[in-house]
Amino acid sequence: EAWHDHLRRHRSVLVDLCQGQLRSQVRCCECGCDSVTFDPFLFLSLPLPPGLRRGGRQPIEEAIRAFCAEEKLDGADCWGCPRCERRVRAKKRLSLWKLPLLLLVHLKRFGFEASTTSSAWDMAPRAWKIEGEVV
Repeated sequence: EAWHDHLRRHRSVLVDLCQGQLRSQVRCCECGCDSVTFDPFLFLSLPLPPGLRRGGRQPIEEAIRAFCAEEKLDGADCWGCPRCERRVRAKKRLSLWKLPLLLLVHLKRFGFEASTTSSAWDMAPRAWKIEGEVV
């Protein structure tokens, strides 16, 4: 229903071809209360798959799995649970709810690995080569 409301307000060729919908679910670790929201996207900004090293190769599915992996919210990132009425630890998960006809992907290609022997100013970002067939 939220998707149809969005389309009524923002109908265009770009939306028809490239816009998808993310589902965000946050669950309270104390009472189990769920919050589900849906957000439109024109592109996905995907992290590098965990464990990928310079010169290595990974399928794009690994980057999508990393993007959709469950995240723990605690400390400064605690969630305001409406049922508990306070900030609590929670788990958050993103899902690709509606995929567009054309999926635009931005790959976060640069990583940074701190070293105790050199300062951040001396270190250049590391880049990984991403290869694959676009269908």
